[in-house]
Amino acid sequence: MGNLIRRQPMKIKLALLIAFAGFSAGASAEIAEFSFKDTLNVKKTVSPASVWINPVTSFDVAVISGLDRYITLSLLKSDGSLIWSTKSSLVTVDDRTTSSTGFDYYGKTLTVPAMGEDSFTLREVITDLQGKEVSRQDYPLAIDRTPPATGTISYTRNGWNFGSEAIFTSVPAGMQYASVQALVFNGLSDKGSGLANAEYFITDAAGVERKKPAEINTVEGSVTVQVADASSNALAPENRSEYKVGIYLYDKAGNRIELSRRSVIDRVKPDDIIQVQDATTGSWVTYQSGMTVFQNPISVRVLRKKSDFTAVNGSKYGWADSNFQTSDSTYNIYTFKYIYPNVGDTYHEFQTLAGGVRRIHHNSLNFTPAPAMEIAPKIVAKEMYRSDTSEWLTQASISVKTATISRIKVTAEPRPYVQKFRTVKNAAWFCTIPIGQSSCEMTVNFNYTSDKGFEYLHLYSGKDGDSIFDALAGNFTVIWDNNPPVVNVAQVNKASKTITMTATDNDRVNAWNISYWDTKV
Repeated sequence: MGNLIRRQPMKIKLALLIAFAGFSAGASAEIAEFSFKDTLNVKKTVSPASVWINPVTSFDVAVISGLDRYITLSLLKSDGSLIWSTKSSLVTVDDRTTSSTGFDYYGKTLTVPAMGEDSFTLREVITDLQGKEVSRQDYPLAIDRTPPATGTISYTRNGWNFGSEAIFTSVPAGMQYASVQALVFNGLSDKGSGLANAEYFITDAAGVERKKPAEINTVEGSVTVQVADASSNALAPENRSEYKVGIYLYDKAGNRIELSRRSVIDRVKPDDIIQVQDATTGSWVTYQSGMTVFQNPISVRVLRKKSDFTAVNGSKYGWADSNFQTSDSTYNIYTFKYIYPNVGDTYHEFQTLAGGVRRIHHNSLNFTPAPAMEIAPKIVAKEMYRSDTSEWLTQASISVKTATISRIKVTAEPRPYVQKFRTVKNAAWFCTIPIGQSSCEMTVNFNYTSDKGFEYLHLYSGKDGDSIFDALAGNFTVIWDNNPPVVNVAQVNKASKTITMTATDNDRVNAWNISYWDTKV
C-alpha cells in the first residue's frame, strides 16, 4: 500500500511534463506576429516576414520568450537611433498564449505607439531573471499608409466601330465577335511598399459587388481585363444594365485604392430575319437551310426592327450601325446578292452600340440549286509559288522573314463556259480555264522583303467576259517580319542552367492580330 502512495505523485509529475511539452516553454525567442487595425479599418494579423505594415495608429507585437523571461522591444530609425523602447513584466505560466495560426507559446504582447511612415528596425531582446541577455533579434519594419496612385480607364479594340470603356460586351449569344478587346486601367504606381495585387470588380444596381483577381503589368503600370472577363455573366448577371466597373489596387502594405467608372454592358443580340427572294414568284420567303433556289445570283435580305436601333429607341441598347439600304414602316432592310456556290469569305456585318458584331457569312447559308440553274466557278485547290525558295505552297497562310510570290495556280470544277480567275490587288494578274478544263496558272509579283506586315492575297472568280458571277474565291495570307527583337539584358545562371533576359520587340501589337508578330523564344 505504501509503494502505491509513493508512486502516485510520480505519475502526476509525468503527466504535467507531457502536457507542458505541447507549449513552447523552451522555444526559441522570436516575434510571432503583428496585430493592428489597417487603413481599410480591418483588424489584421501578419507575420514579421511581411516587413510592410499599415496600422492606422499603434500596433501590437506578440513575442515568444519562454518562461521566466523579460522582453525588451525597441524601435530604431534607419540611422540606428532609438526612438522608442519598452520592457515587459516577467513572463510566467499565466502568459500562455495561442497565436493566430494556432501555435501555443509563453510570451507577451506589447504595444508599439503610432509612428509615421518610415523604415525602422524592431529589436527584440530577451533577458533572464538575473538580467542577463539570452537572445537578441532585429526585424526590418516599414510603415506605409499611402495607397497606390492611379490614372485613367481606356480600352483596346479588336476592330469595328462601336463599343468603348463606357459601353461594351463580350460576344453575345448569336453573334460572332465583340469590338472591344479589353478594358485597360492605366497609370498605376506606388512609391512606398510597391504594387502587390489587383482585383477587377463590378457592382450592380442593387449594390451587390462581384470581383475576381486581375494581373498587374508592372512594366507598363497597368491592369488589362479581357472583355470576356470584364462583362462575364458571373460578374454582371443582367444582360443589359449599367454597372459600376473598376479595379481595387493594393500595395504590399495592404493599402487600397479604387479606380472605377459607370459603364453599360449589353450582351443581347437583337432579332434579325433572313429572307430569300423566290425567283419564280418574286415574293420574299424566310430562309431555311437547304431550300431550293432557281436563279443565280440569289437575292437575299436581312430585316431588323427599327425599334431595336438606338437612334429610334433612344437608349444605349440595340443596333447602332447604318448598314441598310431601305426601310419600311417596321424594318430597316439590307439586301445583297449571293453567288452559288460560295467559296470565298464573303460576309455582311451589323453592330450594336456596345460593340456586339453579327456577321452573316455567305458560306453559312445552304441552298439547293434547281436543275436548270447555272452554277458559278468553284475553286477546289490553289497553290502559290515562292521564287525565293523555288517551292510550290499549298497552305493558305505562311509566316516568313521575307518572301517573293511569283505565280499562283488555280484548280476548279469544270464548267460549260470559260472561267476567269484574277487577283484583287491587280486585275492584270489573271488566268482563264477553257470550257471543260480544270486549271490555270497566272504570273504575279508579291514582294515581302523589308520591315513587317501582313497581306491577304485575295482571288476573284467569274465568267470570262461577264461580271455576273464575279465574287471572292479564296485567299492566301502572308505574314512577314524582317525586324529582329532587341535583347536588352541577358543573365546566365550556371547553377540552374538558365538564361534570363529582357527584350524589346517594337513589332508586337496589342490587337486582334497579336499572334502575327508575337515575340517567341
